[in-house]
Amino acid sequence: MRSHLPYLFLALGVLALLFALASGLVRFGWNLPLHDQSLVLVHGGLMICGVLGTFISLERAITLGHPWAYIAPLLTAIGGIWLLAIPTAPWPPFLMALGSALLLFLFALSMRRAPAPSIATMGLGALFWLVGNALWVANFPIVAVVPWWLGFLLLIVAGHRLEQLFYMSRGAYLSFFACVGFLLLGALLDTVSFAAQWGPGGPEMDLFIGDRLIGLAMLGVALWLLFYDIAPAQTGETSLPRYIAFCLVSGYAWLAIAGTTVLLTGQLLTGPLYDAVLHAFFTGFVAVALFAYALHILAQVLDRKIPFDRIFYLALLLPPLGLFLRVGGDLSGARPGQQWGGMLNAVAILIFLAGIVRASRRSSLEIETAAS
Repeated sequence: MRSHLPYLFLALGVLALLFALASGLVRFGWNLPLHDQSLVLVHGGLMICGVLGTFISLERAITLGHPWAYIAPLLTAIGGIWLLAIPTAPWPPFLMALGSALLLFLFALSMRRAPAPSIATMGLGALFWLVGNALWVANFPIVAVVPWWLGFLLLIVAGHRLEQLFYMSRGAYLSFFACVGFLLLGALLDTVSFAAQWGPGGPEMDLFIGDRLIGLAMLGVALWLLFYDIAPAQTGETSLPRYIAFCLVSGYAWLAIAGTTVLLTGQLLTGPLYDAVLHAFFTGFVAVALFAYALHILAQVLDRKIPFDRIFYLALLLPPLGLFLRVGGDLSGARPGQQWGGMLNAVAILIFLAGIVRASRRSSLEIETAAS
C-alpha cells in the first residue's frame, strides 16, 4: 500500500494543479480549452484543497506510516477530481471537509506521540482548513472561506519552519502564538460579519477589524520568521540549502507585503486590492514555499534522494516579475498586466514541474548506474 498510493495521489494532485492553472488563466481572458467553463468559479477551492491539501495530507500520511492515514489524501484527491469533472457538484466540498477532519486527527495523533510547538501549529492549521471547508459546505461565499484557507496554509508553512528550530526563548514562542491568536480572532470576526449579514435585517457587513487583525498576523509571522528562522543565514550556502533559503526569504518578503497592505487598508476580502493581496500571499508566499518543500515531499514519495537542478532557480525568478505585473494591473486596471502576470506565474510552476521530472530521471539513472 505504501509503495503505490503515494504515486497515485501525487499524479492526481499534479492533474488538479494543471487544470487549476488553466482555470486561473481563463479567468483573465486567456483562450484555453476547458471542458467546462464553470471550472473558473472553483479555481481557489481546486488549488487550495484539491492540490495543496492533497500534497500536505500525503506528506503527513507518509510521515506517520499508517496505511489508513492515506484516507485523508484519498478524500481530497477524489474531491479534486470530482470538482474537475463536475465543478458545480455539491459533494466535492464535503469530501474536502472529511479529508481536512482526518488531517486534523493525524496531527492530533502526532501531537500525542511527540508533543512539539511545530506539530501544534500545523494541527491548528488543519483546524483552520476544516472550518473553512465547513463554511464551503454550508454555501458561504468563497470570500468568507478565504481567511480560514489563508490561515491553514500560513500555519502549515510556519509549523514546518518551527521544526528546524531546536531552541527558542519563551518570549519567541509567546510572540509567535500571539500572532496566531490575532489570526484566529480576525478570521472569527470576519465569519461573524458574514453570518450576521445573512440574517433577516442583518447589518451591513463590516470586515474592517477582522481584516486588520489578519493583516497584523500575516506581517507579524513574516517578521518573526525573518528574525528567528535559519533560512536567512543559509543564503550563503550552496546547492539545495541555498535554493531553499532563497525560496523562503522571498516568500517571507511577499507575506510581509501582503500583511502590511491588509493592515494599512483593512481590505483583505473587499475592495480593489482583493486580487493583489491574495495572490501576493498564495503565489508569492505559498507557491514559493512549495518550491522549497516539493523536493522533500517527492523524496519521501519515491523513497530516495532527489538531486538538485539549477532549472529550479528559473522557476524562482519568474513569480516576483509575474506578481509585479499582476499587482500593477490590479491597481491600474490594466488587463494586460493581470493577464501576463498570471501567465508568468503559471509558467514558473510548469518550469518547476519540468525540473522535478528531470531531477527524478537523473535520480533513477544514478540508481541504475550504481546497481550495474
